[in-house]
Amino acid sequence: MTHIHRTPIRQDYESLAVYILEGFEAHKHNSKSLRWFVAGIRNQIFDLAEVYTGYRSKESIETNRITPEHVFPRQKTAEYIVNLLLSGRKMTTARLTKLLMSRSRVHYVSKRENEVLIPWQKSRDYKWRKAYRHFKIELVHVPFDGTRKKKRSYNIDELFYELWKDVQDVYGISYNEIYRRCNSKSPKWQTWKFV
Repeated sequence: MTHIHRTPIRQDYESLAVYILEGFEAHKHNSKSLRWFVAGIRNQIFDLAEVYTGYRSKESIETNRITPEHVFPRQKTAEYIVNLLLSGRKMTTARLTKLLMSRSRVHYVSKRENEVLIPWQKSRDYKWRKAYRHFKIELVHVPFDGTRKKKRSYNIDELFYELWKDVQDVYGISYNEIYRRCNSKSPKWQTWKFV
């Protein structure tokens, strides 16, 4: 089996920042191309590992089911970044990386809570605190440091990973998604196993 070595998640965000800064120059003069560019940024943000805020909803704790809920909707983040660049604002790779990581923060909520928030996220003036109050979503601080009392290793597609963070760095998914896949009975995830 091949061992995968961890690479910091920050490197993925940095790579996206470079892609955005270089790609913007190619797309900035064509409005149709720019719309596709914004959609591409939104999808890239979706593929990146989320940045956990340390907060979960009470409902997600009670049901022990979580769904990552972006504090800033991905589409709005992509539009915000492109609008900043269109305004002529100077943006370095380091600054854009920090902005991307900040706007990729997630709280963990229940699936039901996530679904009721989706229509609100599409509104022009979406504010997560206001939406959470409206739907009575209470957050509880539950820090997760990536360590476990009982250490697990992972066999994913016949590659061995010592830490869940190694899997996260390669696949760009959360610990909870890794856990779900490894516990899944679906044939789709049969090559995902705890060791």
